[in-house]
Parts: sequence; structure tokens; C-alpha cells
Amino acid sequence: MSDRGPNLRRKPHKITDDSTFYDRLIPILFVVLIVITVALIAFALGVVTGVIPWA
Repeated sequence: MSDRGPNLRRKPHKITDDSTFYDRLIPILFVVLIVITVALIAFALGVVTGVIPWA
């Protein structure tokens, strides 16, 4: 018996092998978030170095 308790047994995964959400949308979402993060970091560095004027 594991230390998870008697009522906390592992359940089988509900994600199917042909899941469009996890195969396509999640990786695309991660890439978009990475691009936005890099753009915000570049903008912040530009403001800090004075390349981009900020009032």
C-alpha cells in the first residue's frame, strides 16, 4: 500500500492518443508564450539601455 491513502488510487489517463488539444494547441500556445516573453524582455532591455525612449 502506498502512502497516498486508501481513497486516493491512481486513475487511468483520460487523454486519448489522437487528442488535437494536447498534440497541437498546447505546443503552439507554449511557443506563442515564449515569443511574447522574449519580446517583453527585449523591450525592457531597450528601455533600460535607452534605445527605446520611455516618458
